[in-house]
Amino acid sequence: MVVVNPSISSRQIEAESGISRRRALSVLKKHKFRPYTIRKQQQLLPTDPERRLDFCNWYLQQIEQDQLFFKNIIWTDESYVSSAGIFNRHNKHYWSEDNPHQTVDVQNQGRFGFTVWCALYNNRILAYQLYDDNLNGQRSKFP
Repeated sequence: MVVVNPSISSRQIEAESGISRRRALSVLKKHKFRPYTIRKQQQLLPTDPERRLDFCNWYLQQIEQDQLFFKNIIWTDESYVSSAGIFNRHNKHYWSEDNPHQTVDVQNQGRFGFTVWCALYNNRILAYQLYDDNLNGQRSKFP
């Protein structure tokens, strides 16, 4: 069953085959199948790899000129928390003899939620802000 559907759960195996869940797990273990957890990853755009490489090269040049360059950066980031973006990775497995490094692409922003924005400098939180919706070019990130 796991060869046909590697994402099947042990409970589904029990329900569809009639053998106990414990027995199904025992058979899978005997045949060296393991349940690998699927990881979420941010979906990349075609232009992203080149832009990331350009930034990395620029950053390395700055560090060559000043080894403490990173201490003079105000780091900012935001995260959108959404009810539509729920992904419980504990309930998602991929049965295989070898780790396939399985991932699933996820969409950003759901129908409702909130955004958390934060600024860090020298290992300290400078500011943070909660927003009721998405950040975009129309809205300033700074409080």
